[in-house]
Amino acid sequence: MVPPASQKAAVLALALLATGCASPDRELRTLTGKRLALAPEVAWAKFQSNLPIHDPAREASILAAVSDPESRRFFAAQIAASRRIQARLIESWKTGAPCPIKPARSLSAELRPAIDAIDNQQRTALSRGARPPSPEEIETLAKRVRPEN
Repeated sequence: MVPPASQKAAVLALALLATGCASPDRELRTLTGKRLALAPEVAWAKFQSNLPIHDPAREASILAAVSDPESRRFFAAQIAASRRIQARLIESWKTGAPCPIKPARSLSAELRPAIDAIDNQQRTALSRGARPPSPEEIETLAKRVRPEN
């Protein structure tokens, strides 16, 4: 006979596998990569609309949705990394680097809702016990982001 605690652990493990996510930490890192991968599209939309990279009101609203100090540091580091990606790309386009050939997606109708959905998934992963990536881990993920043309 399997002890009740072991049964609960087995059921939880099967549930996690069924959702395609064996680890909240891995899920959070995957989501962080997905969020950062949107930075080039955000940069292109801002470049096309001549909008500033830094949007303090938007960033404040994202951080206000998180109460835990460690999670706030994670979101702040993720936002900062996204800003650096955007700044690098916009500067390169201003100085003659090839621009994306596809039209910019809508920042308000498409990109920000996609980011908000990822942020919600990240908060869920954090509530399930995910350990936030360090600022260094976030930078490593950010360095892998490449613009699409």
